[in-house]
This record gives sequence, C-alpha cells and structure tokens, in this order.
Amino acid sequence: MKTAATPEPFSVVFFDIGGTLGTVQERAGTRQLEVFATSITLLQTWRDVLGLRLGIISNIPSDMSSADVRTMLATAGLLTLIDDDLIVTSRDAGAAKPDARIYEVAAERAQISIGRCIYIGENPSEVTGAQAAGMGGLIKPLPVLGSVAASGSLYPEGYAAIGSRPAAVAPGERGGAGSEGAYPAGKAE
Repeated sequence: MKTAATPEPFSVVFFDIGGTLGTVQERAGTRQLEVFATSITLLQTWRDVLGLRLGIISNIPSDMSSADVRTMLATAGLLTLIDDDLIVTSRDAGAAKPDARIYEVAAERAQISIGRCIYIGENPSEVTGAQAAGMGGLIKPLPVLGSVAASGSLYPEGYAAIGSRPAAVAPGERGGAGSEGAYPAGKAE
C-alpha cells in the first residue's frame, strides 16, 4: 500500500497588498496604504508565532516602481515586518498575477522550492494562479465594516465561498486578468 509523501512545511508566506493588507489611496500625488486594523497582527502571527519569512507579491501600475512599493510599505509601518528581498512586483517578474511566472520569481528570490511557499490574497484568481504554479494559496476575505453584508455573506459580492472564483469578471475589472484594481490612477502592467 502506497502512502502519500508528506509535503514539506511552508517556509515563506507572500501577501498581496491592496485589498489584503489594506486599501491603497492616492494622497498628495503619492499612493499610500491604509492598513487594515488586523494586518499588523496578521503579519506578526505568521512571522513570530509560525516562524515564517514574509514577502509581498503585487501587481503594480506602470507609473509605480518597486521602490515606490517599499516606500508605501515603510510609510504604512509594514516594511519592518517584511523581508526586503522577498518583495516581488509584476515589474520585477515581467509577469502579473495570476501568471505562474510571478510566483516562480518569488520562490526563486526566497531560494526555496515553490511548494514551500504560500500566497495569501483576497482575489480568488490570483490565489488559484499561485496554486497552479505550485504554491499553497489562501484567500483572505476583505474586512466587513459593521455587520454582515445585506446578502448575509462575509464575502464581497461575487465571492461565494473561500476558494471559489468570482462569477464572470471581465478583464480590467477587479479580479479580471491583468488587473490590479487595488491601485488608484494608473493601469497595472
């Protein structure tokens, strides 16, 4: 009788930024991250309690650089929790989520097999892309302000359950292929 091989434990967790760790807003000509109230605790738990290295995988608009992402994270108070070498943008990878290449570049930067990485984001197609590339994937629902939405669901409209995909999202819309949606002004690459 064959037994399934035990998977290697995760060593690195990569997070999306906009919609996962906070909301990106345009202020005084720069993009700033308004961090969700739970984000710092979330990051500290994955790093300090679970002992994982933390990284970022983010699609960025054409007018934003990887240095801009680091500045945005620093201003929001998150950069000290993230391994600077593990910040991977669509510009760095030459591919945008959900393309497998961006997840592969992230694993290469971490210098570990892709199967020892997990990606956490709010967009089901990006999480599915990570899983298809060989990473673990986890959907982080968007915070619900106040009580449960009128639909009775804790998930935004179009998200039926954890792990599901939104129904028919056109390219360029939130969650569509090649979109970042989380960054105001400017189009994601």
